[in-house]
Amino acid sequence: MVIACFWIIASSIFTYQKVFSAHAIQKPVYTTSIKNNITMVGEVNRFKDVTEGATRWKWNFGDDQYSFEKEPEHTYTEPGTYTVTLTAYGSFGHIRDDKKIINVQPSSVVTPQPVSVAILGPETVTQGTQANFTTSTVASTYEWTITGEPKYSNQPLRVKDANLVFTTPGSKQITLRLTDPEATISKTVQVVAAAEKKTVAQPQQPRVNKPASPKKPVDDDWNVKAKDL
Repeated sequence: MVIACFWIIASSIFTYQKVFSAHAIQKPVYTTSIKNNITMVGEVNRFKDVTEGATRWKWNFGDDQYSFEKEPEHTYTEPGTYTVTLTAYGSFGHIRDDKKIINVQPSSVVTPQPVSVAILGPETVTQGTQANFTTSTVASTYEWTITGEPKYSNQPLRVKDANLVFTTPGSKQITLRLTDPEATISKTVQVVAAAEKKTVAQPQQPRVNKPASPKKPVDDDWNVKAKDL
């Protein structure tokens, strides 16, 4: 009986050791898309565990960010030196960690500045005169709409340079819509009524009386004068 019990216990230990050996994993090893342990801020970095026998994973990227995937991706937002740690787990608990030091450098990519969009043109326009409005922004399409001017009601202008003539005085709103980049801007223009043209009376020239022409003697007068002689 004692021998039988000893044999059963020994067989169990042997079986346990055999199972443990079958599920044992090696020291954690992982690969990464980071070359020479140097990456950039904003760059997507890919990690992959290649540990034999691992069934669970914990990644610590050194910036208070974690992942429990086998092949995670991570992006750093600040430059600096970070220690990336992989903890791999097998069927019987966790194994030693694999660590790599990553140097994150400032991004060399220039961050695009927001597009500055403005309507270029006069603030005040005289009624009946032409005024030019445009924008310095290069876009795929342009669409002008004018509010407060019957002439342009429901008639958008799809040109970059809008040459406008206002027929009525008052405040007008000019709106420009752009695509690629997408933007909508407005400009208020005050139209001033054109001054009335007054007819200036021409000064009258003084009237000059011409001297009377000498009276031409008639033949009878000559005859009388001849008799007197």
